[in-house]
Amino acid sequence: MLRRGRPDLILLDVQMKGLDGLALLKQVRAVDRTIPVIVVTGRQNGRSLSEALSAGIFAYAPKPCDFIQLEHLVGLVVSSRVAAPA
Repeated sequence: MLRRGRPDLILLDVQMKGLDGLALLKQVRAVDRTIPVIVVTGRQNGRSLSEALSAGIFAYAPKPCDFIQLEHLVGLVVSSRVAAPA
């Protein structure tokens, strides 16, 4: 899907039914390292966070998710995209 169109943001859960979010993150990064990714997860182990950070995520938000915080993070992504020169 990333080859057909570039999203402005990817909101990704590390643990999804039938899919490993960290593996998906690595696949996304293999295609495009510049897409901002916000990881939302209830998995609080250091390995998952370390792997996500090393893959170059924009932000990490623990579950249960504070939707005001999440809205703020999305706003930061959008404003940084608008402010960046083309």
